[in-house]
Amino acid sequence: MCPDDLDLFCSLVVADVVLEPKTVRWNRLGWDRSECDSYIFTVGTTVEWLPGIGPYIFPRADYERCIQVFKREFETGASYWGAFRSPTVYKSKAHLGFDPDELGAKLEPENGKYYFPRAIDPDGELERQFPVIAVRKEIGDVEVGVFTLRKKALEALSADSITARFLQHGYRVVGAEGIVEQLDAIPLARIPQLRQELQLLRNHAETQADKALLAFIADMEELVESATREGNPISD
Repeated sequence: MCPDDLDLFCSLVVADVVLEPKTVRWNRLGWDRSECDSYIFTVGTTVEWLPGIGPYIFPRADYERCIQVFKREFETGASYWGAFRSPTVYKSKAHLGFDPDELGAKLEPENGKYYFPRAIDPDGELERQFPVIAVRKEIGDVEVGVFTLRKKALEALSADSITARFLQHGYRVVGAEGIVEQLDAIPLARIPQLRQELQLLRNHAETQADKALLAFIADMEELVESATREGNPISD
């Protein structure tokens, strides 16, 4: 909407939204050309669709969480700094259930993800028909973001641990030995260390009866098992 008037009756961009079980799709975007009056029911009745824009596809869980955060900020007037992460393990070629070479899928070697180039899948039909994700977890929610989870993890682990660095989303920390960089992916070689950290963290969380931390640990343990099974890293 218009950043000056902040209402639905000035310049307004409208999306043609399709809800699917696991994704939300914006088929097209356009300018609202509806007759202006005081009722919101007329918004979107006449739209000048913009050519060549869209479709855009979003994971439904991420999309709905963004709406929840927006709703919370609107109701409370306070910005949310919790942040989210969506660690993912992609299926190995053996577990895809289709032949990627036959369908023209390409491989991202850094995370093991097979994807369909826009040239052969302009509408995302192949992407929806042939899922490539083995496990994806949504870390952090509207109430407990990754910053809070990291603070809890640091009660049992060091700042340079894999777990703490993975939860260090979007910023750098200056430690005793210099800058501790965030970890965007957990390679297979670091999985045994991560497994040990999660066990230490579980012992701590059970002692504290911390439900949010225990839920995070369970999600990470499932990702660890999937990464081991697929032979792919945990990426974000």
